[in-house]
Amino acid sequence: MRRSSAAGPDAVLNAGARCQASRAHEDRQDRAWGVRGHLPAVAALKLLVALIGIHALYPHQARALPLAAVDFTGGRLVHGNIDHPLDAFTRQAADYIQLRHSRWPHTRNPHLFLSSQTAHSRTPVTIGWMQPLPKDLPVTAQRLREDRFLEEAAVTGADPQHLCAVFNITPDTGLRYTRTFHPGPLSDRDQEDTPAVRVTDSP
Repeated sequence: MRRSSAAGPDAVLNAGARCQASRAHEDRQDRAWGVRGHLPAVAALKLLVALIGIHALYPHQARALPLAAVDFTGGRLVHGNIDHPLDAFTRQAADYIQLRHSRWPHTRNPHLFLSSQTAHSRTPVTIGWMQPLPKDLPVTAQRLREDRFLEEAAVTGADPQHLCAVFNITPDTGLRYTRTFHPGPLSDRDQEDTPAVRVTDSP
């Protein structure tokens, strides 16, 4: 997957470096973990930024992503219709996995992201757990994902078929993002379908 030299996830994280990326609803076990308690949240945020800002996943896709999707041996992120190479930023962000194993070495939960509640079950983390992670970043999760589409379009000749193939999006969605680079009159439907910046957890 080709990527532009435009400001990416590193810039987003650096802009919010002074903000605390702790979860809004930490439970007693999280607080008892001591001064290191902020570290998993920071690591989880970095991985979430990689999944949304590089691989263009929806937040609900990131929550449901299994640990096995991160294939270090094959160097890919693979799950369902997702099949992307692991870039350097994502590999570094995947250090979260080491923290995950360190904190919950005996968990049987197959999901990539864990909380102190889900570590003892097989369910994904909740929206309430994930939503506060990016709240202090300078952009919303939705805007981060949209910027990824625009970035890819900018370095690939604004080819909607390319966007559809890389990100498994519909042709209409691909056209909406590439239309930015080929301005023209918008129909009423196009105006309604213009990407919004509101955070959402569903397609």
